[in-house]
Amino acid sequence: MKGRGPLSRIEWALGVDIGGTNVKTGFVNRDGMLVGFRSFPTPRTGSGALDVPGLADEIAAQLREAPGQGTLAGIGVGVPGLLNEERTEVRYAVNLGLSDVPLAALLQKRWNVPVTLDSDVVMGALGESRRGAAAEFDRFLYVAIGTGVGACLIEPEGVYRNPMGGPLNIGHMAVYPEGVDCACGNRGCLERYVSGLGLTERYEAAAGGSANPDGGSRVSVERICALADQGDALARKLLTEAGRALGTVCANLFQLFGECPIVVGGGLSRIRSLLLESAVRELAQRGRAVLTAPPVVLPAALPDRAGVMGAAEAVFSK
Repeated sequence: MKGRGPLSRIEWALGVDIGGTNVKTGFVNRDGMLVGFRSFPTPRTGSGALDVPGLADEIAAQLREAPGQGTLAGIGVGVPGLLNEERTEVRYAVNLGLSDVPLAALLQKRWNVPVTLDSDVVMGALGESRRGAAAEFDRFLYVAIGTGVGACLIEPEGVYRNPMGGPLNIGHMAVYPEGVDCACGNRGCLERYVSGLGLTERYEAAAGGSANPDGGSRVSVERICALADQGDALARKLLTEAGRALGTVCANLFQLFGECPIVVGGGLSRIRSLLLESAVRELAQRGRAVLTAPPVVLPAALPDRAGVMGAAEAVFSK
């Protein structure tokens, strides 16, 4: 990534968005131009944990395809889990099978460039804030629904962070105390009802052998939504229940932080379904004490790419 003249002064950052199902990567310059976007299955070890060397190999392959002009300012990485206060280590990432892993240092050993680590939901919020649906808001709540679920509150001063330096860990808030067991060790967590993995597992458990009549090893959320549109009682029940759970959590956040627009991102944000309709109704009902107007809930403008864009923005903002 070298050049001469004005083009050599272009700075690029590699954004890496690690999800429980897929990893997305791409190069972004300071003007927000994204090139070389790609998506590949999240590499796993035999035990099911994130294969960090395998991830590094994929990043190395991406770097070999770097834009021919300009310099690499750094690598930004979004991770679906809890980080240490310095945001250099993954303390716990249930969907990646990681605990106490110095991910930034492990990746930085491969390349002589800075590695910026943060929560994937923070990276997604930054992407939507700078280049997406929230570009006109100075304050908004970003909710990401994919394999898991998370949230990030963007304030005029920047990202709201909890005492440990992380965003709002809503995925493991208990919405049904006697509900479904969660991999975190608790029961009734929001993630077991609203996330893609939670919805598919609950549908399959209830439907049994009829879960995926089209074949395949797992029924998709798209299939569940299609079944709901066709009147399938189980699909409609699960999506409505998920929406009520999400709306309840958002109403609770409004009670704590005040009302603001909500941008819904992640893979499931592309699916218009009973889930989001039910969430908006529940939020309007449960948030009446603090709402001064009907809640504003918008789909993300960059559902697949916000995490990559935000990870690059995090590199440039350091």
